[in-house]
Amino acid sequence: MTSWQLVWRGVTWFWRTNLAIVLGVATAVAVLGGALLVGHSVRGSLADLVNNRLGKTDWMVASPRFFREDLATDLAARPTFHDVFSDQAPLIVADAVVTEQASGRRAGRVKVYGVDERFWRFHGVASASLGDREALLSPALARELNVSTGAAVLVRVQRPSDIPLDSLHARKDEVGRTLRLITREIRPASGLGEFSLDAQQGDVYAVFVPLARLQTELEVGHRVNTILLESSPGHRTTGLAERARDMVREAAAPDDIGLSLRV
Repeated sequence: MTSWQLVWRGVTWFWRTNLAIVLGVATAVAVLGGALLVGHSVRGSLADLVNNRLGKTDWMVASPRFFREDLATDLAARPTFHDVFSDQAPLIVADAVVTEQASGRRAGRVKVYGVDERFWRFHGVASASLGDREALLSPALARELNVSTGAAVLVRVQRPSDIPLDSLHARKDEVGRTLRLITREIRPASGLGEFSLDAQQGDVYAVFVPLARLQTELEVGHRVNTILLESSPGHRTTGLAERARDMVREAAAPDDIGLSLRV
């Protein structure tokens, strides 16, 4: 009897065991293949979600303290800026509590963005020329507050302070400002209504207010705490963080870090 005949007789004699092994292997391959496909799909969906929320933002300059709004202009005026970046946009990013005035419904952990025309131009979306007392709400925030266009909302924002609020010497009597604003529009996601700089998968609670109004209420003058940067094509990753850091150091003035010079 040849070896092949012995193999065949073994296969046919233990056919139940062999069939179970084949089915088990086939099931495992199907599960692994499905997991790989699902994982690839989930990664793609998350990447699309992040890109839609960031708009054209590739990099940002952010600080816990406010700096000159003109720092964005000074950055763009650097000789090498447009070699690696396409555009810039200054704004204020702050945390707030938003209340619908009529019903008293409240939403916490809301991001407030103080923006102007430069923000919308930066992202290449339809401009929203806000009046001094108007605001745009994200769809999720509008649903949470059950508001529509024309509704009045109260936006409570914490004022910046050089002294931590938990310090004994901090002033705790005027820690925040409340802005009464009229909802001009529920900004859809396609119009950057779900703009977010945070890594999150859940609903985005965001409200967009005029930059000048927020600067006035926070008493920071012509200052911001964030600058958005868009990379030039072909310069999206390699060494950009270091180059951006060097440009900020070169363009920054003593006032940007809270220093004043007296002669």
